[in-house]
Amino acid sequence: MHKTETRYYLIGFLFVAIQVLPFAISGENHYICLHDFLDSSVAHIKMMKDAGALFDFSKNLPLMSVLPRYFFGNWMDLRIWLFAILPSYKAIIANIAIIKACAFIGMFLLLTRYIFAKSEFSSEVALCISVLFSSVPFYPDYGITSAGIPLVSFAFLNLYCQRDKVLNLLLLVFYSLFSSFILGGFFVCVTIAALLVVWTIRDRRIAWYPLLGLVIFSIMCIVTNWNMVVGVIHPDVVTHREEFVPNRSVLTALGDALSYLAISQYHAGCCIAVLILAVFIYTYRRYGTDNAMLGNILTAYLILAVVITLASVIRPLFPDMKIIQMFQFDRFYFFCPAMYFVMAGVSVLELVRHNKVRMAWVFMSLVLVGNIFFDRTVSGELRRVCGVEELPTYRQFYDERLFDEIKKSLPIRGESDKVVCFGMYPAVAEYNGIYTLDGYMAMYPLEYKHRFQRVIQAELDKSEDLRSYFCDWGSRCYLFSSELGRNYMFPAVDDASVNDLSIDCDALREMGCRYILSSVSIGNYESLGLGFAGSFHNADSYWNIRVYEL
Repeated sequence: MHKTETRYYLIGFLFVAIQVLPFAISGENHYICLHDFLDSSVAHIKMMKDAGALFDFSKNLPLMSVLPRYFFGNWMDLRIWLFAILPSYKAIIANIAIIKACAFIGMFLLLTRYIFAKSEFSSEVALCISVLFSSVPFYPDYGITSAGIPLVSFAFLNLYCQRDKVLNLLLLVFYSLFSSFILGGFFVCVTIAALLVVWTIRDRRIAWYPLLGLVIFSIMCIVTNWNMVVGVIHPDVVTHREEFVPNRSVLTALGDALSYLAISQYHAGCCIAVLILAVFIYTYRRYGTDNAMLGNILTAYLILAVVITLASVIRPLFPDMKIIQMFQFDRFYFFCPAMYFVMAGVSVLELVRHNKVRMAWVFMSLVLVGNIFFDRTVSGELRRVCGVEELPTYRQFYDERLFDEIKKSLPIRGESDKVVCFGMYPAVAEYNGIYTLDGYMAMYPLEYKHRFQRVIQAELDKSEDLRSYFCDWGSRCYLFSSELGRNYMFPAVDDASVNDLSIDCDALREMGCRYILSSVSIGNYESLGLGFAGSFHNADSYWNIRVYEL
């Protein structure tokens, strides 16, 4: 590695550190994205860690009814190891730092070694684009599933060119251990398999090293997710996914596909894709005849757009095929951020080469602003600090001190005394070592879904939206109320209440529920046969927890 290249890496890592620094400075007093993260996986991992089940698959977890350990991910997942080694908040920050560092390294290597011709300004432009790519709001729960696409692309291209074979095989193994097979790994396998067919036809020979890479990568993905794969192929229990019903028409699916192509998808990492595409088309029309790479990238983009569009409409077209309903074929959108920033890179390089430097800087600045805008953690923290919205910090959301008070005041005895949460995420109680009968799970027994439906059926009957949300999907198995809708965040300052909660408390008792932990006041608790066991709040609390006893 040349000194100049080393300097670029140091600059890139400096910008990654700047992005992570606010989390370190604020500590747990920083807002962290709640949706599909704090409201589920972080609490589940903390629960497994406290139960000694992170690496012990013989243990069942007393969440909801009793769930098999393989429902909560594989011990080989490197994100699990971060939480095993570090306290939860520090593990989250380390995870974010690794994601951003991998995004920078992968994009820089891909651009400088394969996308850009060796020309003036190519390294400088690659540095800027790679830093921008690292600022994309990749979802922290999915590791480098999206952020690592450039790194995987670089590794397979190296194998095709027979460069550093062992190192690049190790890169593929690393990706398989730090990403989601269901969300990204499967689609990487499909894409590389398609490329192998193209390379074999074009070159009239088999590309053995990329084939070896694909085999090793596929095996590692299956091994890393072995328990989930076995659970799907030979399930010990029938999961609630059996009842998934498509709630999208073909027209809606096409609209979603258009959205993925316009701003990407928030789990993959949103960006101002439509702006990047517009600038790319401008540069292609102006300079396409001078740069064959522009044409190749346009072709690749059009193929991706067609694949995402076709994959999006599969589920509504075949509503009666269970296997199709249980799998999202449109997740090729995890390739979108990498594709768009490759397009941004070649566009900026062409603009700089043709003395449109100011236009290039304005373009990159707008892309950066877009990344910040779409980042739910950054924008949430800004809204919280500015007082625009009452959002909890990490410490306030889980509020361990408040729950210590609750556990000291109430005789909650581990697994034998379960609770349900109302007007708040069950993950808050789970993080604090209280087992819940409700929860947010990607898989749980279908039989349990039917049992829990008895509890909330009267409320589902009041709201078609909630009925469809639970019956046709149901991964959020919550104590729903038609008065609250899908809102699970009611801070103490709101002093919210419901007046006519219709739930089957007898069914809850049969399931072993002893308490309802509620962030809202239940006006008709007496008519439901509930007793008021106390209210818990302190000066620093986001929540005011009312406890109702069954």
